[in-house]
Amino acid sequence: DVAKALVWGTKAPAPPVDRLEELVREATMLSKAGNSTSEHSAIASELISVWTSIARANLRDGGLGPREKKKLRAICAQEDSCCIPIKVSHSTTGAAAIGPLGIA
Repeated sequence: DVAKALVWGTKAPAPPVDRLEELVREATMLSKAGNSTSEHSAIASELISVWTSIARANLRDGGLGPREKKKLRAICAQEDSCCIPIKVSHSTTGAAAIGPLGIA
């Protein structure tokens, strides 16, 4: 009975690939619109967190599923996709930026 009670809550959540897709879409739109770096910085921070979660999920039992892998390939293959946060040192703000990543 105790062993069954301890199993609760041990299943890891699904990797946040859908959230990554949303963030990439938003970051790409901001980048094309030339909006402020404070908005980019907020998205970059969340992108780092989401990518970390996806990497951890890939290291767990069995790694990422076929659906997640397919979606990640599609996200990163988009032309001008801002899927990878880039740390840029701004002399005045020190904010992170998001830039397009070309993947062949």
